[in-house]
Amino acid sequence: GSLSEGQKGLVMFARIVLQRPGILILDEPTNHINFRHLPVIAEALNKYEGVMILVSHAPEFVKKIRIDEILDLAALAKKFSPGEVPKGPEIEGPGGPWSYGNQAPELQ
Repeated sequence: GSLSEGQKGLVMFARIVLQRPGILILDEPTNHINFRHLPVIAEALNKYEGVMILVSHAPEFVKKIRIDEILDLAALAKKFSPGEVPKGPEIEGPGGPWSYGNQAPELQ
């Protein structure tokens, strides 16, 4: 038989995790996934040791993932003019748009 969209997503996720890439870019990784599999995916992401860029509109899923740093793109966009390329320490440090902690404030 053929695989459902959710099953295809799980197979692709397993394949990527087994390859151990240095960076994961995940755009709505929970789409089409059976809710029973979400804890397994969250556990795998918590064990991941590379850089991860995650876009998700599922706060209950995001709360299950270890987040070391959050980059607030809205704050960064306000700090610089259109076309201006931010460099060096301007985008780092406690006064910059970086937010440190376990989760985004709106998810706490």
